[in-house]
Amino acid sequence: MERVGKTLKKQSFRKVIIYFLTWCMVFNTSLPAVLATPSGGVFKVGDGTIVQDVVGGDNTVLVKQLESVIEWGSKGSGGIDTSALESLSFSQIQGLSNSAVLNRIMSDNVTQFNGTLNGADMRIFIVNPAGIFFG
Repeated sequence: MERVGKTLKKQSFRKVIIYFLTWCMVFNTSLPAVLATPSGGVFKVGDGTIVQDVVGGDNTVLVKQLESVIEWGSKGSGGIDTSALESLSFSQIQGLSNSAVLNRIMSDNVTQFNGTLNGADMRIFIVNPAGIFFG
């Protein structure tokens, strides 16, 4: 009888561990999607378009003038946070070269930039008074 009790305890413990690990995997894989992905970008100076791919994580900023200023987010939210699998690419229309883009982060939070930053033949500036972390 004692042996049966020990076996049942082992099986119950294993089930608890399996459920716990499954819950951790689900929680951890959904977390970056919530915290990442550039959002709230608005051109304040210059002209361009911002295309956000929430599913694939490939976000593109197309600059149409030589000098541009983009404000990302508002107080407490938004910004250019990216996870390790996401990218933020800056490109310019044909005929422009050596464009300058100032990215002002208006969030109160530190910018967490863990993804890829691309900008061919461009100058990209990122300003956040709360700080910037490149991982």
